[in-house]
Amino acid sequence: MAHQGLKREVIAFFGPPGSGKGTVAQIWQQRGGVISLSTGSLCRQHIQEQTVHGKEFKQLLDKGLLIPDALMSAMVGDWLIAHKDHEGVILLDGYPRTAEQVRQWHEIMVRDMVEFAHRVVLFEISDNVLVDRLCQRLTCSNSRCQKVYSLTESLSTCLDCGSALVRRHDDEPEVIAQRLNVYAGHKRALLAACETQGVEVKIFNVDEVPFKNMFECFLKVLSEKGCVAK
Repeated sequence: MAHQGLKREVIAFFGPPGSGKGTVAQIWQQRGGVISLSTGSLCRQHIQEQTVHGKEFKQLLDKGLLIPDALMSAMVGDWLIAHKDHEGVILLDGYPRTAEQVRQWHEIMVRDMVEFAHRVVLFEISDNVLVDRLCQRLTCSNSRCQKVYSLTESLSTCLDCGSALVRRHDDEPEVIAQRLNVYAGHKRALLAACETQGVEVKIFNVDEVPFKNMFECFLKVLSEKGCVAK
């Protein structure tokens, strides 16, 4: 279903890896009326299919470099335009991540997506809770699925598509620490950019929220008034 009060809306999720953004996106999409773009999954799909974007992504990632803002925004913009006939909510998982991407996203919205309102939901989580979660995480190896499981579930294959579950390289402790440093460096600038552009930011604190209750708690936060980041 679309969010009450807005027939057509783009909601961007922002937060560190493992904070629950993908879980909420998967559940909402399964319930219908919502389509979700995970930039991480889309990048991996491009790499697997060896598209022009995929070859560029792989070269950058193999060198340990981040994907440039302009390249990421071009990929997201193409995807949004291709899905602009959708009548419900469009979710962005993993974009925007930088102040420049906020500016570029705003340009895309006002130029090509004028029928849609847009805002950000910030998933807040403390570092120690986050590291514990990521170290227990397994991910479906199918780039078109990417469903997330926990080691505590004692599964080796995905319940949805039957593909093998794997521990992603970026869920290793050393990589987690590096990713958190990158995230912390961009967070303040991103929120400032949202304020400059007039983009609403809702805060969803997930420290005490178990995964089984994540979606219901998210919907409650989304509907609350006055929960805007400053």
